[in-house]
Amino acid sequence: MQNLIPEVKNPHDDDYHIMYGVETKHLNDGGEAMEMARLQRDVIDSPANISQLQTEHNLLAYPWFPLSRHPQENHTYFDAASNIWFEVEGGTSKCPTAYDKDLLIYVGALLVQKKERGELQLDGSQQDRTIIFTLSDFNKVTSRDDDSGSGYKRFQQMFARLRQAEIRTNIEVQVDGSDERIGEDAWWSWFESGSAIRYTAMANGKRRVRDVKVVLSIWFYGLLVSNSSIVHFKALYFKLPPLGKALYDQALIAAGYKEMALGDFKEMYFKGRMSLLVDSLRDVLEKFSFGDATISLLVNREPMPAAYTYRRTDEIHIAFRSPVSSNEIVLDNDLFAATGA
Repeated sequence: MQNLIPEVKNPHDDDYHIMYGVETKHLNDGGEAMEMARLQRDVIDSPANISQLQTEHNLLAYPWFPLSRHPQENHTYFDAASNIWFEVEGGTSKCPTAYDKDLLIYVGALLVQKKERGELQLDGSQQDRTIIFTLSDFNKVTSRDDDSGSGYKRFQQMFARLRQAEIRTNIEVQVDGSDERIGEDAWWSWFESGSAIRYTAMANGKRRVRDVKVVLSIWFYGLLVSNSSIVHFKALYFKLPPLGKALYDQALIAAGYKEMALGDFKEMYFKGRMSLLVDSLRDVLEKFSFGDATISLLVNREPMPAAYTYRRTDEIHIAFRSPVSSNEIVLDNDLFAATGA
């Protein structure tokens, strides 16, 4: 398959970059002002309201995205207790990573905000599933200092992985207003055909980046607009390293207090030695804030000592405490409809 990621140049240089799934508009000398006026009428859904960021329980509860910086060829998960499973097959750019998850979380938050403003028909149409945002808004909300050419290239690669990867799962989504559930016994992508990083091709040969258009898959759209478990989170999420994001995911869905065996956490997220995981967790918990969520390590049901050295015989748990009464975490548990079949 042809490589769909061409060379990227600094957008501040004379030539603007071309990205995956590009839509173009060529302008003549007299048409630039008219075309730019038309573009201004496009509905831009960003930026996300950082005080009202929301996503869906299933995106946090399961390890859809490996924590490694290096994309993998494929990724699978199976939870015997719930019978939930999924498979991810990467495209030419391989599987999305935990860093790429930020883009998925961001566009999901924009869609939920559109629903709450009454801007969706809730009919599953392509128009309803389309989100348009600017790169500068995405970079600002997700705490990325990516105004350089290399930053835009990283975004391009992230976009390509989410567009190309194919997913198959038995998680079903409830349809609004009925008892029916939507499942897809097929391979699908997070972003569907029609998704594009769009630019305007000027008459003088320059290219100007306009915006990013994302068409969400039916499954992902259904997950976000159905009466399922909506989780409110803080923008600090985007400042966390991959292991910190995994911890915060579990804290957000705790909706109160829960403990998780370290072995279960390792099976979901971490491929290294148990002792390395303990050291890595302690480092993340020491260096990063998790807002109103409290995360701690327990050894044999007691707080882990500062000078602790890992022993195989020890029983280690991660304790998550989230303030259910706060606006940060709201789970509509009675309406949670995603199930494993």
